[in-house]
Amino acid sequence: MIQIAPFLSRHLNAAKIALVVITILALFSFPYIPKKTLQVFPATNVWWGAFTDAYSGGNTQFEYQNESQSAIECIMGDLGSFNMCGNSCVFADNHVVTRDQLLADLAFATKISSEISLDLSDYSGVWIDIDYRGPAKFIHLSLQNHEPAVDLADPGRQFRPQSVGIATAELHEPVYVRLKEFKASDWWVTQFGLHRTEGGTRFDRIQAIIAEVKQQPPHTKHYLEIKSITFSGDWISKENFYLSIIVAFAVLLSLEGGFRVYTLYNRHRAAQKKLDALNEHNQKLRSVAFKDELTQLLNRRAIHEIVSKSIELKNQKGLAILIIDIDHFKKFNDTHGHALGDKVLVNVAQSLKQASRDYDQIARWGGEEFVIVTREANPDNLLAYGEKLREKVASCPVFKEGSSDPIFVTISIGITQSHLEENFDVALERADKALYRSKERGRNCCTIFQSGEDIS
Repeated sequence: MIQIAPFLSRHLNAAKIALVVITILALFSFPYIPKKTLQVFPATNVWWGAFTDAYSGGNTQFEYQNESQSAIECIMGDLGSFNMCGNSCVFADNHVVTRDQLLADLAFATKISSEISLDLSDYSGVWIDIDYRGPAKFIHLSLQNHEPAVDLADPGRQFRPQSVGIATAELHEPVYVRLKEFKASDWWVTQFGLHRTEGGTRFDRIQAIIAEVKQQPPHTKHYLEIKSITFSGDWISKENFYLSIIVAFAVLLSLEGGFRVYTLYNRHRAAQKKLDALNEHNQKLRSVAFKDELTQLLNRRAIHEIVSKSIELKNQKGLAILIIDIDHFKKFNDTHGHALGDKVLVNVAQSLKQASRDYDQIARWGGEEFVIVTREANPDNLLAYGEKLREKVASCPVFKEGSSDPIFVTISIGITQSHLEENFDVALERADKALYRSKERGRNCCTIFQSGEDIS
């Protein structure tokens, strides 16, 4: 059978070592973990559409330069610092909307925007490959997020414009732009009076990606082609990754702590069991030391212990002591044998217990002699108690094995009272004198002898 504690201890130690090794490897290998990616373009469900400053009265012109319409050539109009030209891709689904519907009905496009948008909030940035030729120093890249919760009156403005400027000098190779570099346009936040908590960036309903040039000299040419757009992110963020390691350590340490508590608890239980067994053994030894083996009454040692250490028998006056002797016991033994003699001793012991009270301490003093230590009482009551004991013993016969004839025995009793300050042995000697007087009077009787008094 497997021992649980060593088994768990070995496995917990192995788990700790494994977790430490995994943590060290993870800390060095995290930057090399492959990223999750989402290629937005090239893709079949992306539609491109160019736009200019014509909506504000400008005369900038454009022409598509490829079949997918992802490349345009613009000639800037006369608006100067207000002119613009750009290309926008939207995410469409042929099962939801056609290209003509999307371009012809802005309200409809807005209504179904949630169905043709992307949740990019789990990504950290975007790789974009742009081929640009022209005098512009910056390309403006925008991510439009659908905002139905804003509940703006103009459905065309329910798209949060979030943009970042990319230097054209960087565009000789794909550029990585972190999402946190994008900023929501101030004019959009201000125009619609949004609360400051609503003015940040959001990427959970991206409906369009826009690349544009603006504020360029009139009549300048600009070639703009979007070759690829790929969003990238960690399968798990560095913070969550480290947090998971911390949680793993916390769980492991909690298990180890629980295991240690469990171990200590078991050790405590084992120690307690040993202590209980030892106490029980000591109690048995003490019981043996303070009990008479034959009669199971207290012995002489127990009476001395009780008198010297116990107060519960003592009242304001003191104790009462009774010495009891079985009449002619030696002759009885010689006549009937020691086996029946032992039976008589047991029978007398039981009779004394039956006729006594809970607080009466009964002991076999030796041989056929018994001692009872009880609370002090007046002489009449003590004599009545002694008579009760005597009559009980006299009325309880014993039977010899194989015989139905009853055998009766009698007892003689000596009684005395002891004061609190009096030595017990002195009082016991006085009780013994009273017992001797009972025997002189013919036995089977009680005599009381008080300090300073003659035997009555």
